[in-house]
Parts: sequence; structure tokens; C-alpha cells
Amino acid sequence: MSFEQFQGDIVIHVGELLSDTLSMDQAPWGRSSAPEFQQRLAAEYHCLLKAALPNWLHVRDTISVWKRSQTCTMIFEGDEEDEESDEEIEYKYIPPSEQLPQDVAAPCLSHLLGEKKTTA
Repeated sequence: MSFEQFQGDIVIHVGELLSDTLSMDQAPWGRSSAPEFQQRLAAEYHCLLKAALPNWLHVRDTISVWKRSQTCTMIFEGDEEDEESDEEIEYKYIPPSEQLPQDVAAPCLSHLLGEKKTTA
């Protein structure tokens, strides 16, 4: 079965994804799934969980859980005189309880997000 035929709501991806790979010259999309698969995954699903897996030094495999996104349509009203100037745009609707944090920083810059260092 191809991903296009898949009707389920949850996808579990194991491997590298675009922007996670260290091998930008040889495999910018990673070596685990095709670019077309990753584009469709990002377009139709939203990530609920992403966790690092044990790796060799040259890869950054993760396990990620994705849920099919609902869509909502927004209509931007155009000119009152020209009814055809209204613009319909579809957006993903991701419930707040399913949104990953947007504020992320490498340890060397975490102080910029106001995170306090804790010591054991």
C-alpha cells in the first residue's frame, strides 16, 4: 500500500527527516524516507512526538508520531462590489493540546529563552 492510499490518522516515522540529517550533501532528506513522503507527511499531518534514538555518529534518527490534521477554511473578503475577489484559504487546525512547543534552543543559547539552569 502506498502512503497516498493510507486512510489512517496516525503515522509513526522512524529515521531521519529533512533538517535533522547531518548528511546534507549525500542525503538532505535523510536516508529513511523519500522526499515526496516527507512533503506529504508535513502537509497532511502534524507531529505529536519526536524522540531521539541511539545513533551512529553520522546519523540523527528519531521516532516521531504524526496525526492527520483537520483543515479549516478561512474566507478573506474582497471588494464589496466584486464578489469574486473573496479569497478562500485552507489552514491546518491543530488543537492546542497537540501543538509542539515552538520555543526551542540548543543548550548554548537556552539562556535566551529564559530557561533556568538546574544543577544536580
